[in-house]
Amino acid sequence: METKPRRTNLSTAQILKLISLVGTHMKTICGRHQGAAGYQEISNKSKKATWEKIMLEVNAIDPLSPHRTADELRKKWNDLRHHTIKYRTRLAGTGGGPPTQKAIIL
Repeated sequence: METKPRRTNLSTAQILKLISLVGTHMKTICGRHQGAAGYQEISNKSKKATWEKIMLEVNAIDPLSPHRTADELRKKWNDLRHHTIKYRTRLAGTGGGPPTQKAIIL
């Protein structure tokens, strides 16, 4: 079984550019396929074209780093989104354990 060689991490500038570009193209990337109430009908073809545009702009930031494919950038975006959701959930947690006397009085 062959393993792919590990690539270097995206630079901070590339990650910030990815976040910025996904933010501007959010309706196209996360749109629904079917025309539902309030949603524009978006095809897979237009989603792929948008990811290709994002790929070109992110790869243009650092020409010496290995070029990423649109699928790799989409995976990176999903990982960033997942970690952000997980972090926010952890922050909103109560910490567990029984309530203190101070909390009961209030």
